Amino acid sequence: SLQGSNHLELGEYDKALEYFNLSADILKQMKKEGIEKDAYYDYEITNTIDLCTAYDKKGEYKKSIYELNEIVNKSNFEVYPKLKYFVYGNLAYSLMKDHQYALSNKYFKQALSLAKKENDELGYLYIVVDFGEYHIATNDTLKARELFNEALLLSKKLNNGKEILKSLDFLSIADKSNTSNYKTEYIRINDSIIKKQRENREKFARIEYETDKVVEENKILSNKNILLLLGFTISIVIFLIVIVIREKISRKKELYLIQQKKRADEELFHLTKEFQSGLLEAKIEEQNRISKELHDGILNQIYGIRMILGSLNNKDDEETQKKRFSYIKELQKLESDIRTLSHELNTDFSMSIGEFPFLIEQLINKNNEIGNTNFSYTIKSSIDWLQYSSIVKINLYRIIQELLLNVNKYAEAKNCTLEIYELNQQLVILVKDDGKGFHFTTETSGIGLKNCKERANAINAQIDIQSNINAGTVITIKY
Repeated sequence: SLQGSNHLELGEYDKALEYFNLSADILKQMKKEGIEKDAYYDYEITNTIDLCTAYDKKGEYKKSIYELNEIVNKSNFEVYPKLKYFVYGNLAYSLMKDHQYALSNKYFKQALSLAKKENDELGYLYIVVDFGEYHIATNDTLKARELFNEALLLSKKLNNGKEILKSLDFLSIADKSNTSNYKTEYIRINDSIIKKQRENREKFARIEYETDKVVEENKILSNKNILLLLGFTISIVIFLIVIVIREKISRKKELYLIQQKKRADEELFHLTKEFQSGLLEAKIEEQNRISKELHDGILNQIYGIRMILGSLNNKDDEETQKKRFSYIKELQKLESDIRTLSHELNTDFSMSIGEFPFLIEQLINKNNEIGNTNFSYTIKSSIDWLQYSSIVKINLYRIIQELLLNVNKYAEAKNCTLEIYELNQQLVILVKDDGKGFHFTTETSGIGLKNCKERANAINAQIDIQSNINAGTVITIKY
């Protein structure tokens, strides 16, 4: 509750509400544990008044009115009559701020009467100041001036600097003819309060400094004594510890080497098993792909060229010779494609399947040798390739291989970049070129891109193609 009041004075109203609500929860727990009924009643009402003050400071007057009405309706104030005019005074203030002036006036008058009856000058002072503010709000400056003059005299009698300042501030509003006098007096008193506060702060700062100095000196003396006492003990303990540690280290090293060997053997076994399975599946998939390419592409072309050349055998004119020469070139191109497929069949992944970045480097170098496009790549060194299975790496490699080949064949690009990194626990492969692009909605039916999509689907990867005419192509694979 005190901490809430501190935040209230500092203008930290949300924090104040947090502590006042915490205080209310603690009160409920205390009530369950048998706190005295009358004491609980006093604490509950006082805490609710503090809570409502914080609501008023935030401008949430309806919340304050609701809470205070709850107290008025369920309380008889017999044990603590002083609390009655505190509640009435706060309720009157909240009603006034909520523009419920008639009801506010009623509660203000009752609160003033009760405070005067109990001879509580401080409680009476607070209510008079708030009642004066009520008359300013209702444009009754004459009555407001009367109340604030009364409050000023009483606050000076009680030496309450805060209420003196408050009374002077309101008098400068209620009594326009003497506004400058009240403002001057306000500034004078406010400056004297600030000066006094500064003196107190300096006094406490000196006390704190001197106290810290004494504490530090005592601490140094105490530390010296402790060091002398511990010195001899530590030297003996260290000697014993060294002997024990040496023994433990030697045993730990032996155990560690045994565990390392066991772990290495197990890892090698699992890796070999997974590698063999991956190679077998990759081999089957690669055979299927090459079979498709041989059947659907190369064989059909050879058949077509053979038929055409057969029809040209009976002619020997110059135009026929030119045609025959062009088809011979086509056969040479098919020969190159078959050689490429043959080379792919002879590629031995078993030697480098674990060194995926090395494979990519070789692939980039190869593509730089066979075309006019400048290929470059970046692979994040933080990627742990051991966490990806052989099947995944083989399929990703084949997809990248196909994409780079397509760039060399069709893109007419000056530059092509390959990026491989991890983002949000996903492996991302980005292939980007500055070539002529294509309408991927109509041209993605080529066998190369189809095979790429099939490979991506086989490992549950996602492939996204973005391309426009004369705007290059960006292909993203996420696994």
